[in-house]
Amino acid sequence: MLLILVMGRRPASDVAVVIRVDGVSFRVAASTLKYLPDAALFLRHLLGRGVSAAVAGEYARVVAKLVREGLSTDPTRVTRLNERTAIKAYWSWVDTAYDARVQPVLHAITDDHVRKGIKWLRVHSLVGPAAGKKIPRIVRMAQLHLDGGTRTAVMTPAEVAWVETAATTLHVPTTPVPAHQDPCANCVAFELDAMQVETIARAFEKAWGHRDIERVPADAYLFGTPPLEDAPPERGSEPTGRIVALLDSSPLADAITQLRGNVARTTEAFRARLDEGADAVLVSRGADAARFERAVQALREIYGSAKGQT
Repeated sequence: MLLILVMGRRPASDVAVVIRVDGVSFRVAASTLKYLPDAALFLRHLLGRGVSAAVAGEYARVVAKLVREGLSTDPTRVTRLNERTAIKAYWSWVDTAYDARVQPVLHAITDDHVRKGIKWLRVHSLVGPAAGKKIPRIVRMAQLHLDGGTRTAVMTPAEVAWVETAATTLHVPTTPVPAHQDPCANCVAFELDAMQVETIARAFEKAWGHRDIERVPADAYLFGTPPLEDAPPERGSEPTGRIVALLDSSPLADAITQLRGNVARTTEAFRARLDEGADAVLVSRGADAARFERAVQALREIYGSAKGQT
């Protein structure tokens, strides 16, 4: 059983939260749940592996801190031993938990598009019935035929039509796009039967601890955090440019992470990443004035003074 209680009336940034996992209580900062929404499930995994409650709570706090600082998706850059141990334990859990979570979905919807794109699915990829709802459907497959006159091969493209449907549908991206819009011609839409909807609901519940899809941000991953898809780059294969961004959780932040960029959530972490060097810098225009000014000041101090300009 998982139970989360908010304690006290302090400011949101300083609220104490009690998480009860299988009879064990953990008192953590609200920011831990903000940056690590699957903290309760991670704690349950650690307890099941025989990790003490004190160490498990510290692991969750450290992983949330690394997410906030933009280091969680590149464990090779984590230098402190306790932080490396915590983030390795987290990704090890994600690898096994995610695979077990989605396997029933892959068995229920046997299609190569689903197998390839399941890690790209967002909450908004699942679309319920609606009046006048239309989805793209291939009504004629692509065909290759020989032109007798020119003796050349000619490809006739597939024909796609927009058809109405009363079914719940799953819209699977064909590329790792950070956001989905319905209707979307770049997604393959699957009409789901009751059994498939139930299978997806079970996987969603295992990822989020409940079935209320309205409680989860539309751009969140449908089945929880997916595993790290790329191994650490070999020496000599580093990307040609290094990105540092000051962004809150968003599809844009996810896209930058996929490019192995560093996404910081606080100006302190942003400044630390800038000190390590950057070829491109992004600052969210949604940042409040004070945070934006601190970010600009950090840029001036690091780059402007070095060039004798601001």
